[in-house]
Amino acid sequence: QQPLSKYNSVRKFYKLNKNLRHIIYKCYNHSLCKHAAIDPYSSNIEKHYNKHPEDLRLQRRHGIVEFETTMYHLRRLLRPGMLLLDIGAGTGRYASALMAEGYKVKAVELVRRNIEVFRQRDPEADVVQGDARDLSFIPSASADATLLLGPLYHLIGEEEKLKALREAR
Repeated sequence: QQPLSKYNSVRKFYKLNKNLRHIIYKCYNHSLCKHAAIDPYSSNIEKHYNKHPEDLRLQRRHGIVEFETTMYHLRRLLRPGMLLLDIGAGTGRYASALMAEGYKVKAVELVRRNIEVFRQRDPEADVVQGDARDLSFIPSASADATLLLGPLYHLIGEEEKLKALREAR
């Protein structure tokens, strides 16, 4: 295996507030980011994931580095028994791994195909369809930590990203 430093195209920045309530993920220069940015008022994100399956991305070169690096930091920051909210859960790769480690995870995903793949892998998963910009169906402060991985690099414009961040609280 090549050292992580060889994968300069994937850079992650984690920001934690003082209560460890939110893990915020931003992705820069990731090949998917260049092609998957969406108009917040369209269904382009669904079209993108129907054409480019998310379940395969995290099993390839850069995706493996992303997954392992993210899981390393999550394990370092999360505490046993925490209830997690995974917004933009994709096909559930992170949620399933965290559930296997004993965390309770509620997942929210926009794309129906991703939810179907998630449920095929993990039929017991608590996953619902929803938009990161409107989580009114989830009570505020109902989780110990919130993961907001994909939506921040798919949403265009600071206001859309801020809306998702406000909803994640």
